[in-house]
Amino acid sequence: KVYATGNVSAADNAMIGGLFGFVQIDNDTTNLTDCYAQGSLSTGTSSNAGGLIGYITTVHGNGSPSSSVSNCYATGTVTGSGSRGDLVGYSYDTTANSTYQQFSNSYALSGLGNLFAPAGNYTATACSLESSSDLKLQATFSGWNFGAIWTTSANTTYPTFQAAWQ
Repeated sequence: KVYATGNVSAADNAMIGGLFGFVQIDNDTTNLTDCYAQGSLSTGTSSNAGGLIGYITTVHGNGSPSSSVSNCYATGTVTGSGSRGDLVGYSYDTTANSTYQQFSNSYALSGLGNLFAPAGNYTATACSLESSSDLKLQATFSGWNFGAIWTTSANTTYPTFQAAWQ
């Protein structure tokens, strides 16, 4: 469980995200569950920028790397030029196999109009772009644990972690 708030800006040729700028998975399994980023991102030219992750890649060597991102959301706008997505700026797998990067039950504020940059190797299940008001509704986050992990204030704020997780 991890979160970040605040705005991020970078110059040309950058990899920036509301939570992670660059994620590389080598020969292991990485799972990111229950996370969020609240803040806008601004880049220069030829950048990879995403509301949650700027650039994610799996590199195959001796093992079988894979990653999963689930129960996460991003609320910031993403501006600049290059590969940009409201959730993920760029997704790459050295084998061009979409089964190694899996995203599920994750959401982003609809700014650019795409969760992921146009190119990429990934599988997305139950992921969507939402309006600001819908991202404040508990009903939007189907399957999320609002009893023990998440909380929202009468559907007027974005979800945050229960005090025990902060």
